[in-house]
Amino acid sequence: MSTHTITMSMIGMVCGAAMGQNTNCVTDFDHVNSFDTIGTAQHIDMVGAMMFIADGGGGFQIVDASDPLSPVFMSNRPTGGMTGTNATDVYVVGTHAYVTDWWGGLSVFDVNDLFSPLLVGSTDALSGPNGIEVHGSYAYIADGLEGLKIFDVSNPASMVLVGSLDTLGYCEGVAVSNGVAYLAAGIDGGLQIIDVSDVANPVFLGEHLRPNNTFAVAVDGDTVFLADGGTGLSAFDVSDPTNPVHLDSVYGGGSAWDLVLNGNHAYIAQNFGGVVAVNVSDPGNMVVEGSADTDGHARGIAYSGHSAYACDSAMGVVVFDTVLDCSLGCPVDYNEDGELNFFDVSLFIGYYTEGSPRADLTGDARLNFFDVSAFIEAYQAGCP
Repeated sequence: MSTHTITMSMIGMVCGAAMGQNTNCVTDFDHVNSFDTIGTAQHIDMVGAMMFIADGGGGFQIVDASDPLSPVFMSNRPTGGMTGTNATDVYVVGTHAYVTDWWGGLSVFDVNDLFSPLLVGSTDALSGPNGIEVHGSYAYIADGLEGLKIFDVSNPASMVLVGSLDTLGYCEGVAVSNGVAYLAAGIDGGLQIIDVSDVANPVFLGEHLRPNNTFAVAVDGDTVFLADGGTGLSAFDVSDPTNPVHLDSVYGGGSAWDLVLNGNHAYIAQNFGGVVAVNVSDPGNMVVEGSADTDGHARGIAYSGHSAYACDSAMGVVVFDTVLDCSLGCPVDYNEDGELNFFDVSLFIGYYTEGSPRADLTGDARLNFFDVSAFIEAYQAGCP
C-alpha cells in the first residue's frame, strides 16, 4: 500500500470520528512557594503577576509575585473603618480596586501607585458583603442576607445604591454576564438568577436549589459553574435562565469554596481538600485531573499564567505551577494537547512517511497496515 493511499484512506476513516476527544490527562500541581499575609487571605484578584488580596483582618494588600520564590510586599490598607476590618473580596478594574468588607461595606482604592494605594471612596450601605464584580459603571455585590445590591461607582467618591433584590439564602458570590447576575446563595438559595439589564429594577428569573452551601459562581457562555459545597463543582445549562438545568457535578475530595475558570479547566479551592483541577471542556461530563493538599482551609483561588494562587487559612497564599500531562495512556495524542484532532492525524502520517519509530504502534519494528489500523482504533476510541 502506497503512502499516498494510506494517507487518503486514513483521512477518510478518521474524519467520520468525533474530533477533539478528551484523552487521559493529569494536572500536576508543583508547589512553588507559600507566604503568609497579615491577616487570613480570603480572595485574590490577579492582574498579570500582581496580587490584590482581600486579607480578612489584614485588609487590602498588594503583593508583586513576578518572582514567586521571592514575592515582594507592596502595601496594605485597612478596609473596615471604625467597626474593624474583615476584607472578603476584591475586584480590580483599570487603576481601581474594589474591596468588600464584612464590617465596612465597599471601599475603592486608586492603585496607580502600588506602593501607596489611595482610598477614593467608600460606602457602608451594605449588611455583610461577601463577593463583588464590577462591570462598566456598576458594582454587583453579593450582600449576605440582603441578596444582590448594585451600586453606581462611576464616581467612587459618591457611590449610589441604584438597585437591589433580596433573594433566598445567604449570598456568597456573584458573576454577571450579558445583563444577567448569577448568585451563589448559600444553603437555602443554591443558584439564583437575576435579570439586571435594568440595574434600577433587578428581576428574579430562576433558581436551582442545592442540598448544601454554595459559595462561588462563574459563567462561561450558557454554562454556569458553581462551587457547590460538599457536592463539589456543579455545572448548569442556563440557555433558558428561567429554567437552569443541572448538567453534572464532580467531587474533588472536599467542600468546594471557590473556583476560577481558565480555558478548558476550572481550578477549585476546597475546605480541607486543598486545590483541584477539573476538565470542564464537556460540562456534562467533567473530569478531575489533579489535586494538591494545603495545610488548612483553602478559601479562595486565582489563576494567572500557568500558576494557581490559593488562599489558605494556615499557609497564607500558596503558589502552584500547573503542568498538564496528556501523554499518559494515549500514544496517538502526538502533540500532547489533551485532544485528538487533525493535527494528530497529520503528525502520524508524517511519522509513518518518514519511517519514524513513533508510528510503530504495534511495536513490531515494522510500519505497515497494522499500525494504521492501530492508530484509527485508538483515535476513534479517544484513547480511553
